[in-house]
Amino acid sequence: GGASMPVGWGVPHQKVRFFPRAMGLGELFGRVDAISGEWADGAFTAMWRRANSEGKRHTWLVLDGPVEPEWVEDLNSVMDDNMLLTLPSSERLPMLRPNVTLALESADLAHASPATVSRVAV
Repeated sequence: GGASMPVGWGVPHQKVRFFPRAMGLGELFGRVDAISGEWADGAFTAMWRRANSEGKRHTWLVLDGPVEPEWVEDLNSVMDDNMLLTLPSSERLPMLRPNVTLALESADLAHASPATVSRVAV
């Protein structure tokens, strides 16, 4: 037989770009509503849920801009072997590889912690 196609070839792809510096942590990951007490997903968490529930498309979630401890520490469990997004609500959402890929686009890692630097493939 012929050569097999590499994983992901022929599968629709989408790229979703976030600029974490332009959002607060609640807007990015989510927060508990002060009045109702209900959890509300932030923009990144909502897209994370959607991307990880679609089996017929590959999604690249791109975090663009300076890597800052305020938001990147919340992603350490995604970048390690667990591949889980742990929310402030204590909910844990798995990353379904190869359908979902997390990418950081930054000029440097000057403000990243050693824990984050050890997890980033550079």
